[in-house]
Amino acid sequence: LNTLGDDPYRADIFWRFGGLHAGRGEFQEAESYYAKALEVQPGLTKAHIDLATVLIHTGRTNEAIAHYQQALDRVPGDPLANYNLGVVLQGLGQVASALEHFQKAVQAEQGNASYRLALASALEQTGKQAKALEQLEAALRFDPNSAEIHSRLGGALSAQQRYREAIDHLKKALSMDPANPEAHYNMGTTLAMNGRVADAMPHFLEAARLQPDHPRVHLACGMAYAETGRFAEAVESYRAALRLQPDLMPALVNLCWILCAHPDRNVRNGQEAVELARTALRVGGPDHPEAYDLLAAAYAEAGQWAEAIEAARQATTLATQKGRIELLSDLKRKLELYETEQPFRL
Repeated sequence: LNTLGDDPYRADIFWRFGGLHAGRGEFQEAESYYAKALEVQPGLTKAHIDLATVLIHTGRTNEAIAHYQQALDRVPGDPLANYNLGVVLQGLGQVASALEHFQKAVQAEQGNASYRLALASALEQTGKQAKALEQLEAALRFDPNSAEIHSRLGGALSAQQRYREAIDHLKKALSMDPANPEAHYNMGTTLAMNGRVADAMPHFLEAARLQPDHPRVHLACGMAYAETGRFAEAVESYRAALRLQPDLMPALVNLCWILCAHPDRNVRNGQEAVELARTALRVGGPDHPEAYDLLAAAYAEAGQWAEAIEAARQATTLATQKGRIELLSDLKRKLELYETEQPFRL
């Protein structure tokens, strides 16, 4: 490489060597070659894009964004630069900006299913569900044999309560890729929403087996177990979800109610319930009567009657202040139980 001299193709050669090292995971060497390519030809768009990707791998996100922007300054419609920058921005929570870049990527390369999937994701995050569905349907036209697209489309149709169509797509996804955790999760969710919780359970369990580090699949297992009366197993699933995401509110609330109010004393655990209720109150904020209702029930199960009464009164006061009339009779009934040192039972 030192003999390249003034070779007119040396920038491209440096770029190719950068790609060779990047493909091996040798990011420091790749960065060096991409930098040499840009020294020779500062406007080499593909070197800016690939250098940005290497910088993402090494955790230098801001520098990566700068190189994607430089690429787009040269070629504003470059689909890969727009797509990659969109992915980075979406990961940073800047969904509106990511959406704009995904739209530009799709406009430049309309037959790219991956770009349309990314655009659909950003549209879903910004509440544009109908437009997201359009992008998923378009993606499927360009790549009809993609298990991922069938799974995503099935999930989107399920959210619109188009269950029969959703199940058809999810069946196709699972026939193509039986080990697709997202397809199993979406199938379980669709079946559960359609009232078929027992049929949903195997799909949730398989999703949890395939994706054990994802809290939502354990949450789904817990909810399905509870719905079918298998509360001991529900408890373990909720605990698994909370080990992964301690502030997951549905798991906090559902597990706490089981531990403090289930009729079977072998299932209940008052002290654990109190800790869960305190966490739920901290995560959800002090303005919700339901949070104090939960805390009161947990204190009651733990035999802390003064605290249970105080929390129940706070729940009643908040419900009254917020005009939550539908809660008051239930809250007052529970307060009467705690005042006579009786716990609440489901």
